[in-house]
Amino acid sequence: MNTKNLFQKISEKMRFDFEAAAEIGHKGSRGTVRGNILKKFLSEGRLPPKYGLGAGEIVGRARDTSRQGDLIVYDKFNGVALIYDESTQVYPIDGVYGIIEVKSALSKAEFIDALEKVKHFKCDGPEGQRFTVAGKRLGDDPRATEAIRGRLCVCLGQEFS
Repeated sequence: MNTKNLFQKISEKMRFDFEAAAEIGHKGSRGTVRGNILKKFLSEGRLPPKYGLGAGEIVGRARDTSRQGDLIVYDKFNGVALIYDESTQVYPIDGVYGIIEVKSALSKAEFIDALEKVKHFKCDGPEGQRFTVAGKRLGDDPRATEAIRGRLCVCLGQEFS
């Protein structure tokens, strides 16, 4: 099997889906569709079963609340949603592994906005494991490296201004 060719085909399919979503006029709806494309891609066997994907907000230990996150990677087996709606959930920080921000076009303002979300979210994760925005310090638990750690900003569009 030519894995390079396989990855190219997977990338082309995602790019095609993202370009098709560009036909949606409303920016918020377009962003939701693109986030759902990535969510579907990740949830089709590309994450271990213990990781769930949601969208919404995260509540910290001091009752501080994050801004809206496009995709939230949470502990599917031991985590709980404090509020659950089909499109929006609220998760306690103790059950969250990471957030993914999906951007159609990455302008300086969008990049700064994504960094602010990431910066605000910097805190202890599940089971007290400490990690930073850059993902450099993952804590003492060796299991931290087995899955998504840190905070991700994903740009899946054509533009960068």
